[in-house]
Amino acid sequence: MVWTDWGTVGQLLRKRDSWNLFLTGAPGPITFDPLTNVGTDMSCEGRNFVGWPCDPEVEKLRAAFLDADAAARPAALDKLHRALVESAPYAVLGQYDALTAHRSNITGLLDSPAIVYWNVDKQ
Repeated sequence: MVWTDWGTVGQLLRKRDSWNLFLTGAPGPITFDPLTNVGTDMSCEGRNFVGWPCDPEVEKLRAAFLDADAAARPAALDKLHRALVESAPYAVLGQYDALTAHRSNITGLLDSPAIVYWNVDKQ
């Protein structure tokens, strides 16, 4: 096992003989949508996240979802979800909530799925 920083991991990931398994996480706002979730990108030109499979059929379904109008989008998403269940490009090993705390003299914190540091004031 090798413990390292993310910059080094990024370099090692492109060297296929340097690893066979790694764990990482992603915040909900990124994984919520199949167009921004790196785990659903199965493009075949090496643009997808390292280690992810190439599946042209799933990529066609992702494109169909992107191109669908509001009325057709639910059906397109259902087809994409079914294909992703069959191909199983990744496994969710767990979920967590990031707890935050702040002093009573801090105001302006925004409700957000990720911590944002603007609009904050100390009184």
